[in-house]
Amino acid sequence: MNRCYVEFFAFLLLWSCLLPQLHYPVQDGDYYWHIRSGDYILVNQELPEQDPFSFTTPDKHDLDENANMRTEFILTQYWLAQIVMSKLHSLFGEYGVIGLRVFLFGLLLPLLYLYGRRSGKVLCFAFVFIAGSLLTEYPSERPQLFSFVLMPLVLFLLEKGRLSRLRVPRELLVLPPVMLLWANLHGSYLLGLVLCLVYIVVSVFKRLYGQTEVKPAYLSLILLAALSSIMNPNGLNALWAWFHADPYYIKSIYENLSPWEVLSYGHYYPSFWICLLSSLAVLMLNWRRMTLEQIVVLACLMLLALSGLRYMVFLALGLLLLLPARAFPKKISVMVVLCAIALVFSGVKTSVMAGGVDQERFPVQAVGFMRSAGLSGRVFSFYDWGGYVGYYLPGAKVFIDGRGLSAEVNVLYEKVMAADGWQHTLDEYKVDFIVIPGVGWYNGKMFPIIRALTVNLGWDLIYWDEVAVIFARTDEISRMVVLEKKYVHRHVISRVSWLAKRGIAEKEALLETKVLSQMALNDLKGALETYGEIVKLNENSHFARKISTYLEKIEERGK
Repeated sequence: MNRCYVEFFAFLLLWSCLLPQLHYPVQDGDYYWHIRSGDYILVNQELPEQDPFSFTTPDKHDLDENANMRTEFILTQYWLAQIVMSKLHSLFGEYGVIGLRVFLFGLLLPLLYLYGRRSGKVLCFAFVFIAGSLLTEYPSERPQLFSFVLMPLVLFLLEKGRLSRLRVPRELLVLPPVMLLWANLHGSYLLGLVLCLVYIVVSVFKRLYGQTEVKPAYLSLILLAALSSIMNPNGLNALWAWFHADPYYIKSIYENLSPWEVLSYGHYYPSFWICLLSSLAVLMLNWRRMTLEQIVVLACLMLLALSGLRYMVFLALGLLLLLPARAFPKKISVMVVLCAIALVFSGVKTSVMAGGVDQERFPVQAVGFMRSAGLSGRVFSFYDWGGYVGYYLPGAKVFIDGRGLSAEVNVLYEKVMAADGWQHTLDEYKVDFIVIPGVGWYNGKMFPIIRALTVNLGWDLIYWDEVAVIFARTDEISRMVVLEKKYVHRHVISRVSWLAKRGIAEKEALLETKVLSQMALNDLKGALETYGEIVKLNENSHFARKISTYLEKIEERGK
């Protein structure tokens, strides 16, 4: 068979393995406040100056300069992406952004392969799959989706412009509008700005040392592209936002943690580590054959990827564009290919080809219950659910959502969840309803606010399911059916099972939470079984020693 046909069918097989992995339900809570912002912009024909969705964000005139700049950045920076996503959602619902994801990534990967195949077809197969695997590692239902396509496009144009022998590189004529587009889609256009500056500075450096002649049009077009990116609602405020972000707030967001930090959660991201080691090998084996621009860019992408999970994909995408011809000896190439094949079998999602919203991550049934009952008002919701609750509960305003606009409100939210002065905070802001899960996703512990609500007479349980519980003020729900608060513990046990099944939180912590809820429900048999599981996991568990005597005494009394 002709080699071209073999190559074509081999890539088609690879592509058919990756494409279904990109078709999974909406899992990112930020998606909903983005489309809600797009709706606002389309209806009002202007960018929001004040937060229209929550009741806790202070008026901009009451904020200091730093807080006001950050709020303005969050409210306006993503306007173009929000309009696109809002239009898609109005036409197709959540399937719109899912289809956009599949289309953009499904087109990007073949193009990267066609460009990178000069480094070795088999090796390029492996790196395309690694890049595709990383694209499926975390949700892409927000404006950063566009950055995963535009970053490799900018790098491709810079590389083609550098290699062009024309006085005016045609590829670079496209660069300024691409940077202008990126700057109005997502704040990560700063990465494109850095890429432009690297190529400018290195070119000037080479010229000063007489290594090469720099074409004026080459530098002018890249400089024009860099300046074009400033034409957005906030100018270079994205740079300010990067350096002035609250460290506590940054570290509270999972995807801002480094790949090193999440190892303690049992989240290993093998695709990334293979990609990182491959990048190091590329630098070590090919540094004499790579240009200074390529070396600097690859090193920067490696450091960026190590700083946060959200940047891992950029390294994989950039590596495919920076690989020199015959980058690896055959033995190393074979090792990389084998690792990529292993990823095919280990990284398959159970939710592939599913659409809509992930109903186990969002309070779909709970919000549906509130909507059908005509309940609305001020809602204290789980941080990741704020956008969803605000979008699907007409007339409601939320305490907080994924924007985290106010540092003070972020702190108050954490205090409420920790049951620290929670009554005063909820009274001060006149909160009507509480919509939260009972268990923390990553620590596996029951939220202290749940325990406080179950013994507080001012709040009643009006709904529970496997995903969420709803509490309402006692004086607000005269027409509602009030449930026994013990049902909260049934919710907790269901939520623990969901987290355990997906390996999101540490198993021992989940079992400890489960046994406490079983004891609260007087399910002695279940509590003893769970206690046995804890002992099997950790014979020296302090928690197990503390509770074992208590369980045995209760069992003896029962006999």
